[in-house]
Amino acid sequence: MKKLLLNILGCLLVIIGSIFIISYLNMIDIGYKINEYIHFIIRRYECLIAFLGIIILVFNNLGGNK
Repeated sequence: MKKLLLNILGCLLVIIGSIFIISYLNMIDIGYKINEYIHFIIRRYECLIAFLGIIILVFNNLGGNK
């Protein structure tokens, strides 16, 4: 049950963070360069949620079946 809940939590965090990352892609259209965009994304907490979700999913799936 714990693994299922962590998988659901990780997926939700990845989805929420990805929505923000995709929505900030409009910055490239207004003149930002790729490296400026990546630097901006790294500094935003709502975008770091996606990376936290990926970390949760990786560690949850690498753990053995207990």
